[in-house]
Amino acid sequence: MAVTPLGYLAATLLGDGLLAMQGYPSGAAPAPAVAVAATPALALFLAPPVAAVVLGLRARTLGRASGVVPALLGGSVALASIAVNLVALVRG
Repeated sequence: MAVTPLGYLAATLLGDGLLAMQGYPSGAAPAPAVAVAATPALALFLAPPVAAVVLGLRARTLGRASGVVPALLGGSVALASIAVNLVALVRG
């Protein structure tokens, strides 16, 4: 979870770079171009929270009750980031 801000930075740079490679500026791209750029960027951004969920649940199954904390935090961050990106895509 500590590398989530770095994942956000890397995803932002990746998404803007993919839009630029398609020939669009960051704020004025059509929806298909945004979807092409956003898919790998969102996967990169979700990597740390998903890893926290997987490893937290693994720790929980191995008997460490404290593993539920990173699992819940990672799940919350992942769901919130998906919701924010969907709202931004729908509302423009």
